[in-house]
Amino acid sequence: MKRSRFCSVSVALAAAFVCALVPSGAFSSSFASENDVGASKASTSASDECELPSNVFSPEMIRPLLSEMLERSVTFRRQCCKIRNTPLLHIAIELVPTFTYDHCLAVSLVERYAYGRIRIRMLITVPRASVSYAEILGHEFEHVLEQIEGLDLSALASTGRSGVYRHPDGSYETTRAREAGLVVAREFELFRKSSNSAAPSAAER
Repeated sequence: MKRSRFCSVSVALAAAFVCALVPSGAFSSSFASENDVGASKASTSASDECELPSNVFSPEMIRPLLSEMLERSVTFRRQCCKIRNTPLLHIAIELVPTFTYDHCLAVSLVERYAYGRIRIRMLITVPRASVSYAEILGHEFEHVLEQIEGLDLSALASTGRSGVYRHPDGSYETTRAREAGLVVAREFELFRKSSNSAAPSAAER
């Protein structure tokens, strides 16, 4: 069994690792990895796309938020579709008050087994605004997709031009995951704003 770790780090304490982020949630994510199994190609129905994948387990208190993210963000739906189609993957999301690592907002502990099963504990600090959760989850879920796709982050980081960066502690950051988190947060917020603007005011009722 192999273990690896993701770590979401605040921009304030790790500015050298990340680019500037939108105010919705200033963080980036580090990701330690090895090659992984590929995703299965099973199709999903339209109804499935509006539900959290059965291989993702989360606290009841954030399930309404995850449902909102599925409704509001096409990028998050894409991520969940690929996760749903990887039956040997198991993700458990946990909310924690603090971390041993002061700089972290989220940590994912990854265990891989010889027969291909992957278990991920995704630990997220609380409290966070909804849009911050959206960014963190979108970011971390994209790292999961990188593993499903079997990306060799070590080899990519060695090129220096791939958008993959190795930290001194052996973990990795990817531009792809940072951007995915920002996109999910942006889609989440824009949907809310468009819904609010479309709702009739009291004077119009």
